[in-house]
Amino acid sequence: MKVRGKTLSFLFGRLIFGPASLEVESLRSEKKGILTEMLAANCLLQVPPGRDRLDAGEHVKVQLLNLGLGGLSYFPES
Repeated sequence: MKVRGKTLSFLFGRLIFGPASLEVESLRSEKKGILTEMLAANCLLQVPPGRDRLDAGEHVKVQLLNLGLGGLSYFPES
């Protein structure tokens, strides 16, 4: 996934319980607007300075969002 590369940046994400561990998915989408991403997010994915992409399976730092929405999600499970 392409992101900006010169400064620390963040992507909206969703932290989920995977089969063996916690997993996180980016909610970045060309089809959906940023408001939809914000409403579905329960975390932010940290993209380090100097990076222009995040790769699938890569370990990333996340910042949890406490929104008090009880798992509200506008994205269907895949």
